[in-house]
Amino acid sequence: MTSPATPYCGKRALWVLLLCGIFSMHLAAAAPEDNAGFAVVRASTHLSDEVYHLDAQLRYKFHPVVLEALDSGVPITLEMQIQVVHPRSWMWNEVVYGLSQRYRIQYHALTRQYLVINLNNGVKSSYASLGAALDAVGTVKNLPILDRRLLRVGEHYQGRLRTLLVIGALPSPLRIWAYFSKDWHQASDWYTWSLQ
Repeated sequence: MTSPATPYCGKRALWVLLLCGIFSMHLAAAAPEDNAGFAVVRASTHLSDEVYHLDAQLRYKFHPVVLEALDSGVPITLEMQIQVVHPRSWMWNEVVYGLSQRYRIQYHALTRQYLVINLNNGVKSSYASLGAALDAVGTVKNLPILDRRLLRVGEHYQGRLRTLLVIGALPSPLRIWAYFSKDWHQASDWYTWSLQ
């Protein structure tokens, strides 16, 4: 004879298995696409006339959903975040200085060109392919970021750099959907180097 507790235990086990299956599917869905991802390949600074200048190489590989939107004429905004940090062993690191550089990329079907606008200075450039546009955005040369005289003498500082897709800059109807879609949450990890 079956005890009254057995059906309840069986239902509980079934629920646990079901939840484990859903959780596993969620983890698999959250795994990054092989062909999508942002990365800072390298970054360094050098001094020129007492000003630190940044040289960096960034890689952009859009998720297919983002590519489809871009090819449909939706403008995509990328942001490069730069920080100068004072590392401290006894508490969190101090962010001494930060700045961001934004670029908007938009495809124009009539001209079959990708327009890149530097949103910090308004400079516009056109490219025949998305690869060429992303190479241009991802290549940073001699960008002035900080006057050395603003830093304390004898202290050690680090530079940090990351890049991300700015969901908040998308057109309103798409923005709401993109906030809840993992496909649009594209960002690199922080890349850190010693400020020389």
